[in-house]
Amino acid sequence: AVQLGMDTFSQLISADCKTTTKIPRFNKANDDRAQIDLWDVHNGETDILFFEGWCVGTTAQSEECLRNSVNKLEREEDPDCIWRNYVNEALKNEYVDMFSKIDQLVLLKVPSFDCVYQWRLLQEEKLRLQRNAGNPLNSGASVMSKAEVARFIQHYERLTIHNLKDMPNRADWIFSLNEKHEVYESIKKKSS
Repeated sequence: AVQLGMDTFSQLISADCKTTTKIPRFNKANDDRAQIDLWDVHNGETDILFFEGWCVGTTAQSEECLRNSVNKLEREEDPDCIWRNYVNEALKNEYVDMFSKIDQLVLLKVPSFDCVYQWRLLQEEKLRLQRNAGNPLNSGASVMSKAEVARFIQHYERLTIHNLKDMPNRADWIFSLNEKHEVYESIKKKSS
């Protein structure tokens, strides 16, 4: 996935007026890449490349931080820190190159991790409505129950909490959100 992202960045950055670039799409309902025939196509040069995602720009954590479980999932399913270390190594290695391509790091700062649960439930409801409306990107996809959402977000809790502490010191822009997804404060941190 990282190499696909790097290849896509390179294609878009070096594109000329005759270039056609397929842009990978993520299928949130299936938690995986969408079929290639559903990817967007960009024709021509690229003026601005906006790359977004839950953990874009995340840095690795210290070994000490990894030892302490942040939730039930880590305590029960990763007591030896195997998964935590795997993710941390990826953040130290292959993701560093990808994230180094970012000219302007933007943080959409959630009020708390508790909001992540409510917001993901809302996303699941939207996915259900899209699936029922025949959206091909979400056809055949299942929608998570409240319990499944609660378990799912635990996989990202550690990195979300880490980003809320670490990223404000590194981000070029910080947009603080309230519980209704509204921006109540914006801060430009570095010169651009």
